[in-house]
Amino acid sequence: MLASTEKGRQTMLSEQQVDHYGQLLWHDLVLYSPLKAASCIIVMGSIDIRTAQRASELILQGLAPYVVFSGNCGRNTEGLFKKTEAEVFADVARQAGVPASHVLLEPKATNTGENVKFSMALLAERGIQVDSVILVHKDFATKRAFATFKQHFPDIEVMVAGPQLTYSSYPNDVIDKTLLIHTLVGDMQRMKLYPMLDYQVEMPIDSEAWQAYQALVLAGFTEQIIP
Repeated sequence: MLASTEKGRQTMLSEQQVDHYGQLLWHDLVLYSPLKAASCIIVMGSIDIRTAQRASELILQGLAPYVVFSGNCGRNTEGLFKKTEAEVFADVARQAGVPASHVLLEPKATNTGENVKFSMALLAERGIQVDSVILVHKDFATKRAFATFKQHFPDIEVMVAGPQLTYSSYPNDVIDKTLLIHTLVGDMQRMKLYPMLDYQVEMPIDSEAWQAYQALVLAGFTEQIIP
């Protein structure tokens, strides 16, 4: 049994059931684009430095002249990082060999909407014209990143990329499977809720994935959902 830390009445699920539902959420939340050269790369801050590693690969491949690392602290990084997410990710890029002249830091954003708006404002302040963007985020956050960007900048071409992990390969020493499930559930809720709040454009949600979300909520995986 994969235990949830949430208190209250719960539906008990086997680990196999949890994995089945988790994979359904994962597959519905992932969105990859064919990549081509863009005006810039914007990296959404998070707990997962593999996102910064993926962005570093893309910038070193010459897919954009600039990369913006955006993020202060969010749901999972508060108290974990000694620097802002943007600074931690920039350190990863520097270690990967990305020249400092290609890197911009946006250290104030605390959510996906702010990642988008603050990064675009920074690029405008620097006089960088943006016709197309590659957004880099956790694999399962790529669909929501795309929807958020399109809400605020519908006329700019946007591509999305992630570290290209799988549900099975994603957990590590920092993000265990239980935290992953809680986060997937929280992100699925936001896919349903945020279009109604004008935070992101509406995207299709697979019916099986939504049933999986409901089953995991009943099982107590609710630490990341909005009350």
